[in-house]
Amino acid sequence: MILSGREIVREIQPILIKAVSEEKMRQGRPIRLTVVEFGAFDDAKLYAESIRRVMQKVGIEFSHYKLDGNMDKARAHSQLCEIIEKDQATGIIILSPVPPQLNHRELVLNIPQEQDVEGTHSLAERSGFHAYPPTALAVLELILATRVPIEGRDAVMVGRSEIVGKPVAMLLLAHHATVTLCHSRTRDLPGHVGRADILVAAVGKPEMIKGAWVKKGAVVIDTGENTMGGKLVGDVEFEEAAMRARFISPVPDGVGPLTTWMLVRNLLTISKKTLSGAKL
Repeated sequence: MILSGREIVREIQPILIKAVSEEKMRQGRPIRLTVVEFGAFDDAKLYAESIRRVMQKVGIEFSHYKLDGNMDKARAHSQLCEIIEKDQATGIIILSPVPPQLNHRELVLNIPQEQDVEGTHSLAERSGFHAYPPTALAVLELILATRVPIEGRDAVMVGRSEIVGKPVAMLLLAHHATVTLCHSRTRDLPGHVGRADILVAAVGKPEMIKGAWVKKGAVVIDTGENTMGGKLVGDVEFEEAAMRARFISPVPDGVGPLTTWMLVRNLLTISKKTLSGAKL
């Protein structure tokens, strides 16, 4: 079966709209997302517009700051801190990419963890409170949609990034899977993949994971978005893998459509933590 992210969005959209409305009533104030963009990059613009549309649908206030891409590091950090202080937003996002003289990672560290709606602080930097990266949450949402039990299953995560690989591994561990974290240099990667009841791919290499490696009856979630031969493909060899997997997410229209909606979930998490007075 094909796991369509768009179909899941249709199911969760009314639930999240209701949850946002109830949370705003409890707080007695709006929920607000602030997006900061340095320079003018097409990818950043498209993402910002996608976020704006979703926030408008659910009733979350949206601020978008477009800053000069030619400023130096000191000025960029200074302006960012001014925005954070002034807006007092529920959550803050710094769009990527940023101009070459700036460092996205360094900019992100200016965001207080209790406002880090994209979960961009690394696992090592996080304190007791953090949001999980939206892509990782989208992966989990797709797996849960299969209704295949996670507990006790062998799960293989191919990719070790801070925004997908590591947080997905942590989420699967939290659901009591037995998790193996692999990457492009793992020895006998086909052997590890072949044992996976649940396989998640996030290596950024087109069709690196061959369909013949996939265990029959597995759940396969592909987060890759690569261009090959003029078309968009994932990290998994889709057609061949689809003949062996029980469930598989396509590229595009699998993980992608869910990702922005997971920002809404993170904003709700942040808002509720703030309301409860949780130690941040």
